[in-house]
Amino acid sequence: MGLLVYAIRYAISYGRSIEMEVEKRHKLQLFYEIICAIEDDIDHNKVARPTHIQHNCRLSYDKMMNHFIELEHKYMIYCVILPD
Repeated sequence: MGLLVYAIRYAISYGRSIEMEVEKRHKLQLFYEIICAIEDDIDHNKVARPTHIQHNCRLSYDKMMNHFIELEHKYMIYCVILPD
């Protein structure tokens, strides 16, 4: 652990950034994560809330909503608006 801390401090002190390679997720993987997040949120809270799904899937709100629309068009999910 000490060597890693040293390497990070060295890179920061010389103005270099450490770039972590982030692998892009395929659309099918995203759909699976969204559906699992919905199922998990319903199990815990009886309702799936968009913010919980967003945080669980690590998506921006705009991208998540685009995926929701696509999943609704494929009849994989549906939206129910509950009264207050």
